[in-house]
Amino acid sequence: MMLKKLLNILLQELHDEKALSLPQSFYDKALSYVHSLKVRKSNEVSDVQRTIWEEEVKILEKVLAAIRKVRARKMVMEVMDGNVIEGLPPEENACYNNLRKAFELAELNVKVESLESQSEEKGLFLLKKGLDEATASRLGLPKLNPEDVIFINKRTGKVLIDLGLADEIGTR
Repeated sequence: MMLKKLLNILLQELHDEKALSLPQSFYDKALSYVHSLKVRKSNEVSDVQRTIWEEEVKILEKVLAAIRKVRARKMVMEVMDGNVIEGLPPEENACYNNLRKAFELAELNVKVESLESQSEEKGLFLLKKGLDEATASRLGLPKLNPEDVIFINKRTGKVLIDLGLADEIGTR
C-alpha cells in the first residue's frame, strides 16, 4: 500500500510543474514504514518473505530519493523565481528556508561586489597587444588594438597586466 502511494506521488510530482502539497507527516510515515519492514525482515524466519521485504525496502528508498530529488529541483526553481512556498513538510521546509537564505546572501554578495567595483580605484593602462573579442567580452571591454590607452578599474587592469596584455601608466 505504501509503495503504491509513493509511486503515485512520484508520478504526480513528475507530471505537475509545482510541488504537490504533502502532509506534514509524509516523510515520517514513509520512513517509519521502511523501518518497520527492516525490523520485520530481520525477525522473519521464511527466506522468501525476508527477500520480498528486502526488495520492497530497496524500492521504497529509491522512490523516496526520487521524490526528494524532484521536489528539491522544484524548490530551487521557486526560490530563483522569487516565489514563496507554504506548507512543506518540516524536512523540506528546513531545506527550503536554508536555500532561500543562501540565495538571498548570494544576491546580496553580487550587489556588494557591484558597488565595490563601481567605487574601485581607476587607472590608465596602455595595451601592448590587441584584445580579441572573447577576452574583451569576458572583461566587459570593447575590442581594443595595440597602443590603445584605456581608463578602467584597477582590478580589470591587473588582469590585463597578468595576461601580459597591458602596462599601467597612471592611477586616479
